[in-house]
Amino acid sequence: MILRILGKKYSKEILILLQKNGEMGFQEILSNFDIHKSLLSRTLTELADCCLITSRLNPESNRTIPSKLYTITGIGVEALKIYDFEEELDDFIYGVKKDFKASLKFNNPKNNKNSIEDNKNSSISNSYNNVGADNTIVTNSHNIHIKK
Repeated sequence: MILRILGKKYSKEILILLQKNGEMGFQEILSNFDIHKSLLSRTLTELADCCLITSRLNPESNRTIPSKLYTITGIGVEALKIYDFEEELDDFIYGVKKDFKASLKFNNPKNNKNSIEDNKNSSISNSYNNVGADNTIVTNSHNIHIKK
């Protein structure tokens, strides 16, 4: 459930805001975002339900329904590390994709006479190499060695 809440819009920003500024009221938080009050209220409730933030009644509130003050919890601070990990993972995956795409350009199957295209125009490539007495067939990502 925590990952679902952390993946919601504004969760990260609210946690960072509370970590940076400490205890804040609803209106203070609202003034930092272009967000509807009901969405902010729902998000704060979900964050509190997951123990990522706490809320308490504002003792200085003079309203009929007292306002609340929100604070990030230790669990919320730890949860912020998930966003750092997400960025590291994205960078890693981007690097792998970049390397993979570069290898495709280098070993472009469309330049191979034995390449075939299916009728959806996606590449299905079979490469045949004669290496000494072995024939190697490369089909997509599988190498199949055939001995004569």
